Amino acid sequence: MKQGTAVRRTGWLAALPPLMPLSAPELGYPKPGGAPLSPRPHSWASAVSTRVDPALSARSPDMDAVPLWSPLSLLILLLLSVASASEAEHRLFQYLFEDYNEIIRPVANVSHPVVIQFEVSMSQLVKVDEVNQIMETNLWLKQIWNDYKLKWKPSDYQGVEFIRVPAEKIWKPDIVLYNK
Repeated sequence: MKQGTAVRRTGWLAALPPLMPLSAPELGYPKPGGAPLSPRPHSWASAVSTRVDPALSARSPDMDAVPLWSPLSLLILLLLSVASASEAEHRLFQYLFEDYNEIIRPVANVSHPVVIQFEVSMSQLVKVDEVNQIMETNLWLKQIWNDYKLKWKPSDYQGVEFIRVPAEKIWKPDIVLYNK
């Protein structure tokens, strides 16, 4: 491959940088017996050849079709997969919440407790008042529990393994934080 020639890659035109090292005058060194040259900045961007092979730079029908066809086909495939996944998620949501009551504790036996994992992470220290010993913070509260009524087989719903549900639709534990 010649230096500075254009290369066709899947319908796109890309210029290659020269592969040969630059000569001494191009790097800012003086020619033997000549006046010193001022240094010239050199980077990869300035080394990219602007010479293009005319045979490859001419627009051909296949080059116009590939860039337009690929995004369009990708968009169609994406919309089809989203539509089928949305339909499966919709069916799953209907199945899970047709008889669900967000007021009732999620236990099979009312004498059993709901085991809740509770994690607190400080996300921001807003203000510290050392004199009055007051600290204002923002916290992330993470609560994890098992709701036996919200289970399904992913294979029945096109492989959907999780869905996002608004918090007001599910049972939540009553948590009260006391400031000591």
